[in-house]
Amino acid sequence: MSLALNRSQLIGRRPVWLLEVTWAGRVFRFSSHPVSLSSTVGALPFDGGLDQVEFSEGFDRLSTSPSAQASSMEVIFPVNVAELRRQGHDLSAATGEVSMVLEANGEIDQTWENRFRLISGRVTQPQYGAPNKPTGWAAFTLEEAPYNDAGRIFDAAARISGSTWATYRSDSEGKVYPLVIGNPGKYHDTDGAAQTTAGSPAYVLDYTPLLGSGLGADKLLIAGHPVEANYVTIIDQEGASVVGTVVTEQDVNERPVSTVDVSAAGGVIDRYSDEFWVAWHEGGGMPSPYHPGTALRGAGDVCRYVLGMSTLAVDHGRWAAAAGALNGFLIDTYLNDPDTGPWEWLEDNVLPLIPMSVVPGPDGLWPVIYDRDARTLHAHPVEAGPDFQRSGPVTSERHPADVVNHLTLEYAKDGVGDDFVRYSELSPQPATDDPQATSNLYVKASASRFGEAAEVVETDVVYDPGTASLVLEWWSREKTFSPESVPYMAATHWGWLSVGDTVALTDATLHLSDQVATVLEKAWASTGWAFTLLIDDDLPRDNRAT
Repeated sequence: MSLALNRSQLIGRRPVWLLEVTWAGRVFRFSSHPVSLSSTVGALPFDGGLDQVEFSEGFDRLSTSPSAQASSMEVIFPVNVAELRRQGHDLSAATGEVSMVLEANGEIDQTWENRFRLISGRVTQPQYGAPNKPTGWAAFTLEEAPYNDAGRIFDAAARISGSTWATYRSDSEGKVYPLVIGNPGKYHDTDGAAQTTAGSPAYVLDYTPLLGSGLGADKLLIAGHPVEANYVTIIDQEGASVVGTVVTEQDVNERPVSTVDVSAAGGVIDRYSDEFWVAWHEGGGMPSPYHPGTALRGAGDVCRYVLGMSTLAVDHGRWAAAAGALNGFLIDTYLNDPDTGPWEWLEDNVLPLIPMSVVPGPDGLWPVIYDRDARTLHAHPVEAGPDFQRSGPVTSERHPADVVNHLTLEYAKDGVGDDFVRYSELSPQPATDDPQATSNLYVKASASRFGEAAEVVETDVVYDPGTASLVLEWWSREKTFSPESVPYMAATHWGWLSVGDTVALTDATLHLSDQVATVLEKAWASTGWAFTLLIDDDLPRDNRAT
């Protein structure tokens, strides 16, 4: 994880920009002015030659599609760039890193290992050979790697075939071993009673032929891994069900899987059913690699686990730190699409349900939590003044047509019927006889201001009513009003503020006093920092002028 700035480090100090470029088998080091840094391998000289650096970072609120960061710059290499290019050393093949250290009275206390890393990536769109420029001159952009995930969740061999099982029913051939997360199939009725429905598929392995009836299932494969559950409910295509004991065994290639014997279940379920499903009502599926003895289920842990299969650069330390704030959102689902990529699945299924944005950084993607309960006491105090001046107008960030205040989440999917057996609703005027519909101050106030506007969202990964309520609760704070952005220019010592930080903004000219806001963007602007702050309209939280 990259080191973070803090306020005490910046008081009375100025930034020194560093650039390291690996090209043509060499490491070239540049800086905004000459410095030497100590390191574990000895002194590292940075001889200057780095002109104005363009650096910025930011994110779109609740965005799950991060854009790669980039930094443009000009340097003077101590070699003839055109000559090296003709020798086959393409500057577009170079890699580099932009970082920063802090200097006070000509002294730098930091070592190279303790530098503040900002961007790490590849050189793009280089220019060289400009008239009236030195032969070592080059201009280029250092750009982080694009976020194209080549990872896969499933091993190609994790499927039912003649190379994995001695016997299986023909309609099971080619089926991918399901990855089961949480308790798909377990939900609660409107009166709070626990119920089950078809949560994940099961595939027939062993079977018994019966003349005129077909092939009766004897053993079902329910997961491509060991599970926490000791027993599950097996459901046939007509909805009949039976409880079965889970057994962990191995396929021909010694891959551990979970199965259930249904050979004695005739008369309770139809063993000749064309399809079978599982309701996970006890224990759950995949064991958690982070909390032994429990099933993998919390959204933060699910993100960490799935990102571990990705080829993307990921700041795993920051994801681990954020997991606790996200684990209250429970994920219950299964995966069995062999072509699904880790990032693709998270982006489509999990990330839209949890209050966070995904931001690129020098160590890879990291999460910024949308803190719905942020208060002044939790925020960094910031007061507009000579060293933190507003540089532009306040801007509304959402069109009124995009405001939503009648929110419905359909969840608890029934695999047999391919529909949802539960929903949760937040509306300005809920039906009094509907226990699944409620209201709150946010949707009511929004409807009175903008008029009622409805949105219905379906999710395949939620069965827990508490999670459905949590999702609607934070949606009702984020989607019901238009946030506003405010730009500021700040002195160098404000560089300790980071993207995603929560601040308590006081700006008398805008009649703001300790207004909770989020740092949305941060950029270096020659002699100081340019910030964009985002203010959410939160009626119960914010003080109103009288």
